[in-house]
Amino acid sequence: MIFANRLFSVLALMAALCAGEAAAQSVVIALDEAKVLNFKENAASVIVGNPAVADITVQNETTALLFGKAPGSTNILVLDEAGNEIQNLRISVSNPSSGVLVVQRGIRTATYTCLTRCTPTPAIGDDPEAFDSTSAQVAARVGALTSASQAASGDTDEEF
Repeated sequence: MIFANRLFSVLALMAALCAGEAAAQSVVIALDEAKVLNFKENAASVIVGNPAVADITVQNETTALLFGKAPGSTNILVLDEAGNEIQNLRISVSNPSSGVLVVQRGIRTATYTCLTRCTPTPAIGDDPEAFDSTSAQVAARVGALTSASQAASGDTDEEF
């Protein structure tokens, strides 16, 4: 009888845990991409479990933008004004599956994005030398484009 009661208790606990997991809606997003999220009701608070994996920008009470920042999983809780849970979103961030070439040379890895031609793309897990070199080139290009754009519009960062 004691065994049956314990077994029933364990099964009831497992069912409750599974029901909680089933209540979480799953959202899959690729690394470095954005996706529009629409909430079921008006949100007062939005909480990201691990902002290193995904981030969110709230546009209004029912809409937000989700950004995939690093491969992995996290969750996003959406709460109403009273602090009640409206939604619990399970977020999975994956590496892009198409147009990506990973070159392995011994223990060194380098990632390339291949559209019309392959270009180096810094990715988590790449050899530090390849990652740092490509990241520096990307930063220099962004800086040059920003400067050119500011010069063309007459906008500067200087304070007057």
